[in-house]
Amino acid sequence: MKSLRICFFTKTYLPKVGGAEWMAHNLAVALQKRGHEIVVLAPNQHGEGPQPVELPVKRYPRLRSKRWGTRLVLPHLLMAHWKHRFDLVHCHAAYPQGYIAHSFHRLTGIPYLIAPYGTEIVRGERERKIPRVEARICRIVPQAAACIGISRYIGEELESAGAPPERVRVIPCGVDVAFFRDAPPCQYPRPYLFMMGRMHRVKGIDYLLKAWSQIESRIPGIDLLIAGDGPEAEPYHRLASELGVTHRVKFLGSVNEKEKASLYRGALAFTCPSHMEHFGIVNIEAFSAGIPVISSRVGGIIDIVEEGKNGLLVPHADADALAEALLKVLGNEEFRNRLAEGAKASRQRYDWSRIVQEYENLYLDVLGIS
Repeated sequence: MKSLRICFFTKTYLPKVGGAEWMAHNLAVALQKRGHEIVVLAPNQHGEGPQPVELPVKRYPRLRSKRWGTRLVLPHLLMAHWKHRFDLVHCHAAYPQGYIAHSFHRLTGIPYLIAPYGTEIVRGERERKIPRVEARICRIVPQAAACIGISRYIGEELESAGAPPERVRVIPCGVDVAFFRDAPPCQYPRPYLFMMGRMHRVKGIDYLLKAWSQIESRIPGIDLLIAGDGPEAEPYHRLASELGVTHRVKFLGSVNEKEKASLYRGALAFTCPSHMEHFGIVNIEAFSAGIPVISSRVGGIIDIVEEGKNGLLVPHADADALAEALLKVLGNEEFRNRLAEGAKASRQRYDWSRIVQEYENLYLDVLGIS
């Protein structure tokens, strides 16, 4: 198979830590292991995660102005191309990366793909409310060689920006299934429900705490463990205190990847009460660990969670519905075990070996290589 030279053009990357950053990094490393040359072009960033050492990363200054800063990044892409002679540019954001790659394409003829993880492609979100940005997105998306949605939801948003349906592929995020499947279970002294996410209002943690306050007396042997950090950690600590559940809720703060995998493996179930998730990778991490999920019926989660088969879906921002679903799973071992078997059956769809093959096939299609 031909070895491809691919630029991963991102707006965020390690050492900043998040789902988009790990998705880009893990995909790049997996493609490199298959013999392709991957060069990451990313902004200068600070973060708590590791510095990537597995592949070359070229940094450009962070954009102070998206209106004029885009013009300053194009030379960095051109210089990287002159050195590495890219076959294609994989943009991990529609704007401004896709917009810059469009200018690059006009100068070089090198095709670009658009694979957004963020809100810039979603109608009604901040970027697409700006007429200038909306016009640019709707100009460059239809001219991309291909557009990749991490969920049907994002695929539909790409089509709303003008992407021809035949050029839209839905390829979900991937995980290292074996890493979670084979992790040693956390040795917490009591059974527990697990939640993993940033301490931010979009994650719906306040509704989870309210739901937990309704049912904790009915499942007295089970605790709630919440991992993650963020700007609203302290208000959630106060809310737990006000609801009188601090003795049954443990805020763990930031955890590393091995700790996270062990926490999944040791849990009875996982919950994702978010108000919005474009994909919701935490759900497939839970599947990989062999546990069912109770999640909000929003965004890309709808593609992942099959009601009554590998988990339950509830309306977001509905503490009563969430409480009822949590009690149904946590209070019924037979039902929970049946959902866990469904979770295990679902996980191979998201293993990196399969996801990387789908990306590789797409690249070859775009370049006309059989």
